[in-house]
Amino acid sequence: MAARAERCYGCAVLWLCRAGLVLISLAFGSFGEMYVAGSLTVAGDAGATAHNTVAHQQLVRLGYAAYTIEGLCDAALTALLYVLLRPAGRELALVALLLRIVSTAAFAAAESFYYAVLPILSGAGYLKAFSPGELNALSCCRSNSTTAPALYRRCFTAWHGLSSAA
Repeated sequence: MAARAERCYGCAVLWLCRAGLVLISLAFGSFGEMYVAGSLTVAGDAGATAHNTVAHQQLVRLGYAAYTIEGLCDAALTALLYVLLRPAGRELALVALLLRIVSTAAFAAAESFYYAVLPILSGAGYLKAFSPGELNALSCCRSNSTTAPALYRRCFTAWHGLSSAA
């Protein structure tokens, strides 16, 4: 009886850790996705978006740091998920683990493009081959290039949610 109570307590602690990591991930992800991207992006105007990005480089860096923290929380959640699902079955835990790893890798790949806009708009000498309009359009490609990996991540996250609910 005492061993069962101890196991239930340990499981509750793991669920609390998972809930805390989800909240941290949600807070930092919301900051990066809604506040930073929302305040820098001007719909339909690549030049204004590029100007905002250059004028607020510290905000872009903070957004990338927030995404990094969110990714680290995802990695910790992946480990916790495996530990929590292992008693339900090793195969289920491994499938959920694999889906979470793919999801986190897609997220990391997508968010690396987020930071790539700063070197494009840096004004370095090797960028003189491009016109300002081309550089502005290229910097706006970051939002388009993060869309597909983010969609893949959402698909894997949805599948993970279904598999962990089972």
